[in-house]
Amino acid sequence: MKLSELFKEVEIKVPDTDLVIKIKPELSWFEQIEYSNIKEETEKSKYLVLRLITKWNLLGDDGKLLPITKEIIEKLPVKVIGPIIEKLAETIKQQGVKKKS
Repeated sequence: MKLSELFKEVEIKVPDTDLVIKIKPELSWFEQIEYSNIKEETEKSKYLVLRLITKWNLLGDDGKLLPITKEIIEKLPVKVIGPIIEKLAETIKQQGVKKKS
């Protein structure tokens, strides 16, 4: 069995753009431990977006594929992040990731 078979990716097409983002459906066990130690909800959301995005077709002004980094994710507009967070929330709910109060 391949490791990639354990994490079947979900594709998100951002409305009104050509942006396609793939996310894995759940955190790894180590990522789950890290996630559970984050107390602030905004930081939890940032962590999830960064850890669950596996691929995208987002290009820089030079036409090269941009890496998936915290700095780039923080620059994305709400119209891009909104659908990602919605899909992540749906996926996480399905996987049983529990939020801590």
